[in-house]
Amino acid sequence: MLWTAIQSVYLRVQCLRITVVRSKSRMSSPIQPPEGVRGMIDWNPEAFRTKSILPCLSIKSDRLSVLKKSLEKYTARISNFKSIQDSDSDQKKIVILNPILVKTFSDLEDIHNVLQQNLVTEEDYHTREFEFVSDNWKPHEKLKYILPDDEEGVSGFSVIGHIIHLNLKENLLKYKHVIGEILLETKNIKTVVTKMSNIDNTFRNFQLEVLAGERDFKVSVKENGVIFSFDFSKVYWNPRLSTEHERIVKRLHNNCLLFDACSGVGPFSIPAAKKCRVFANDLNPESFAWLKYNTEKNKLRPGSISCYNMDARDFIREVMAPNLIELANISPENGEGRKEIHITMNLPALAVTFLDVFQGLLSENSSLNTPTLPLPIVHVYTFSKAEDIKAEVKERVEENLGTNLDADHLIEIAFVRNVAPNKDMLRASFKVPRHLMFEPSKKRKSIEDDNPAKKPKE
Repeated sequence: MLWTAIQSVYLRVQCLRITVVRSKSRMSSPIQPPEGVRGMIDWNPEAFRTKSILPCLSIKSDRLSVLKKSLEKYTARISNFKSIQDSDSDQKKIVILNPILVKTFSDLEDIHNVLQQNLVTEEDYHTREFEFVSDNWKPHEKLKYILPDDEEGVSGFSVIGHIIHLNLKENLLKYKHVIGEILLETKNIKTVVTKMSNIDNTFRNFQLEVLAGERDFKVSVKENGVIFSFDFSKVYWNPRLSTEHERIVKRLHNNCLLFDACSGVGPFSIPAAKKCRVFANDLNPESFAWLKYNTEKNKLRPGSISCYNMDARDFIREVMAPNLIELANISPENGEGRKEIHITMNLPALAVTFLDVFQGLLSENSSLNTPTLPLPIVHVYTFSKAEDIKAEVKERVEENLGTNLDADHLIEIAFVRNVAPNKDMLRASFKVPRHLMFEPSKKRKSIEDDNPAKKPKE
């Protein structure tokens, strides 16, 4: 338990370390823009124009290749700026040095010998004035100089196709358009958006505000060797889940069946359909439409995937359960072997509450209550803010399932990712106890009866 807690804390720290855009390790430019850019709320690239005096070395052109490695750590690294430039002499070049590291020739003491061997002396050291403009700072560098120095800046953002997706905190909202214009300079980016509301629990989408660029939300992304297309403003997509998608798909083999109850546009289902039979479902009509589109575009084997637009509980009752019954009635002598049934439920805000659907799921088929019945393996996702996140998730899963999970049925409670300070996403993987499916239901939670998307579409 202690080691699990340590791992969880370590992963949270790593997530925070890699997502802070203003990390010192990324601050490469040795040149500071004018102080006047601090607090800018209307984008004005001209405000970055400045002049700076930098140290230089004059080196014979035919010696540059020999000295390149020795001078590498001292050379100025500035965006859109050539660190080697022409000099007044046709036979020499000027190497511009980092003014933070080099203020006099003596600061190059550890390479004096190699410089002298290549005919570079203190007389070749001089300074020169250069002009710099906005393009000489990378986007994250500009944000560092514009945003308040005593507050947290822009946290890690997601890149979805040509879109940068931010989740700006309240203290940065007055800078949002400047942030958008600057991030629009990122290579291959055409649109910068920020989330305006929390994820809608029913359809897993949220309102977006365009901070800069085009109002074009249709994107194509590649994940785990599969191309997914969708309208980012109408469906849920999180590139930070790619590793988890891959982790589950790797567990599957050709003798598996996957029932993806909250499939979205198919990040579990479509890669899995290359390995086994898949039944994919999502309540959001937009996700359902893009799921079918991606299924066709990725040219999956005929009959490898079926798509549904249903409530998740209805999907388990009306699609998964009949298939389970059919498998239970197949004689083991037919040569097909035992099927392994997996159910993914990736709707972290609600999915755990769906687990009551397994109570009495097969109560009208008591003849199937035998040890040969394949037990469905559920992978359900949820959030936790508890001190002991795994214990809390296990308790909540058991509460909604209506039974305890012993060592024979609980496979694992796995940390997936840090979502926010003191909020983690986890996965509970377990085998549904056979007795639970045949006992009369203890309770049945309400579903969205007024939602027309409940009606199945295939």
